[in-house]
Amino acid sequence: KAALASLDPRSRRIVEARWLREKNAATLHDLAAEFKVSAERIRQIEAKALEKMKKVMQFGAGGAATPLAPPRTPQASPAGREALASVL
Repeated sequence: KAALASLDPRSRRIVEARWLREKNAATLHDLAAEFKVSAERIRQIEAKALEKMKKVMQFGAGGAATPLAPPRTPQASPAGREALASVL
């Protein structure tokens, strides 16, 4: 519910009409006619809304990740360092 609530009204309407109806899910063309835009624009809005919802579900409404472990710093192997040094 928090993910859906994070969307603007138009995006929420599109996601609800395309994914949350049990019967008669709206087509891109149905929604394009309703919003007076192209079906491609509806697809773009839907894709952006789904990505936003995914981030909210993953990281919370604030958008900040709570890492479970500290990030790793990649370490070059001795051979990799030698190869890099010879190029530079």
